[in-house]
Amino acid sequence: MNHLQKTLQSQTWLEMPMWFFSLLGEPPVLILFLSFIVWSVHYKNGIRFFFYIDFVGAANTFLKNTFLQARPYYLDPSIKAYYAAPGLGMPSGHAQTAVVLWMAFAYAIKKNWMWLVTVIAIIGIGLSRIFLGVHTPMQVLAGWLFGMLTIWILWRLETPIVQWFLQQQLPTQLLSIFATGVGILLIGLLTIYLHGDWKIPELWLQNYTKAAGESRLGLHLLDANALFALSGFFQGHALGVLLVYYKGGYTAKGNKVQKIKRFIVGSLGMLPLLALAVPLLAYGDTHDSWGLRLLSLLVFILPGLWITGGAPLLFKKLGLT
Repeated sequence: MNHLQKTLQSQTWLEMPMWFFSLLGEPPVLILFLSFIVWSVHYKNGIRFFFYIDFVGAANTFLKNTFLQARPYYLDPSIKAYYAAPGLGMPSGHAQTAVVLWMAFAYAIKKNWMWLVTVIAIIGIGLSRIFLGVHTPMQVLAGWLFGMLTIWILWRLETPIVQWFLQQQLPTQLLSIFATGVGILLIGLLTIYLHGDWKIPELWLQNYTKAAGESRLGLHLLDANALFALSGFFQGHALGVLLVYYKGGYTAKGNKVQKIKRFIVGSLGMLPLLALAVPLLAYGDTHDSWGLRLLSLLVFILPGLWITGGAPLLFKKLGLT
């Protein structure tokens, strides 16, 4: 497998396309793209896609904390890391998310050409993670397989869960959102608790330091802060959807000018929230405390709530719908 990775990396002409495919799976890019879908393309499909990445993110964090597998450049400094991605390696989050999201896109669009684009995107994103040196081929393959399992579970459970949720009164709906957020935390924290005495191997730290050009001896690979952020992001999304539902709903229909204005206004409101939230998550790579975890949860509620609730209601008030 190392030979396959090194052979791929020897093809230097691939660097630009591999960066392109990898960027397609970066969280800020996904958030902006899915926000555009929510605001200006199809509200229901957009919120569906957001809930999908909430759950695939939680599932991937759980799996990484379970397998405790290194990224390839932690073990072999001869593998070039084009950027020093922190965290654990098995399975690839980019690969798992790509399968879930792009299959969801193809299913929603229901066009033959979209299935071809989906296959290209999934393969391209997976290969990019191998080329960039941040995942092994096996970690990418595992990401694809777990992605297929994740989307199958989501498709099986989505309809009965949504039907049940809409039949409940507001207090039960709020309680179920909170309980799901807590469930995301408990499942993830269980794996951290079970590996509570695990120490980061010195070799991993040395090779990471070489690749990053800095010392990260406080690196927390069992990332509790990410779980709290994911829980907050989910709860924000769900509360926003509920708010819109009780305020008469929202439609993403409109002319091109309205749709562009929505994206501009929505992004202007969202970017300051992300500017606060994302550095906090990065800070959690090297610092860990219950205060920071709870702060991550509360801060990440805000962009989630804005995307699915605050921005759509503002668009209605501004006459952009």
